Amino acid sequence: MNKYKSAHFSMGLLLGALLLLSACGTSRRAAEAKATDVLSGESILRQVIANQMQAEWLDAKANITYNDGDQSVSATASIKMRKDSLIWINVKKFGFELGRVLVTRDSVYILDRINNEFAVEPLSYVEDRFNFPASLAMLELLILGNPFFIVTDSLQAQTAAEQHVLFAEKAGKSNRFWFDAKNYRLQRMQIEEDDEKRRLNLELLNYTAIPRAQDFSYLRQMEVASSETGRANIQIEFTKVEINVPTDIKFEIPERYTRGK
Repeated sequence: MNKYKSAHFSMGLLLGALLLLSACGTSRRAAEAKATDVLSGESILRQVIANQMQAEWLDAKANITYNDGDQSVSATASIKMRKDSLIWINVKKFGFELGRVLVTRDSVYILDRINNEFAVEPLSYVEDRFNFPASLAMLELLILGNPFFIVTDSLQAQTAAEQHVLFAEKAGKSNRFWFDAKNYRLQRMQIEEDDEKRRLNLELLNYTAIPRAQDFSYLRQMEVASSETGRANIQIEFTKVEINVPTDIKFEIPERYTRGK
């Protein structure tokens, strides 16, 4: 595949990585965990929600590396977000812009800077391409490094001296999360869907204090797999993060651009 062919691939570097998070996991089961006590899942979940990253605005830059065994691609991305409104992504390679993506509550807009094309798709495009439900709110959670639960029934918890674990499983779907016991920061997330053979292992590292917000994970390392996309390793390393600072967000389609097929 020509990696410069269209902005659909550029979108896949970041947006695709984020979207896969809600459709994937690993084969570990909750019974494998070792802990000293069993706590209420609901009580820990309340603390997790109270301490998760909150942001009305986000303005960030990141380095992204994608490797699926057949190809390895690196790019830089600018990411802007306004809560409950939109997510804007600009992807560059060697200083040249490959494409832009705008996600709203119901649509996905894509600019292909290489071929001077654009696409406008309903948010169901995401569901059709990655075969799972998607929403703007879910993508916001993932960008901010907050957990996204695909199973909430019968939520259980285990704890050791320095870590809480939340897990649940139902109808072939399971999610499992590790949190720092002191401040309830998400350290690791595993999600799987047995029927669709989707799996994710996500680690959130390098938490750093930033003004006007909770600590932010500057390094995300992912192993993802599904029957539709195969296996891939994705690393997102944030180099700049500003929270709750209003920023201009522009997305214009040049008149010379044609609508892609």
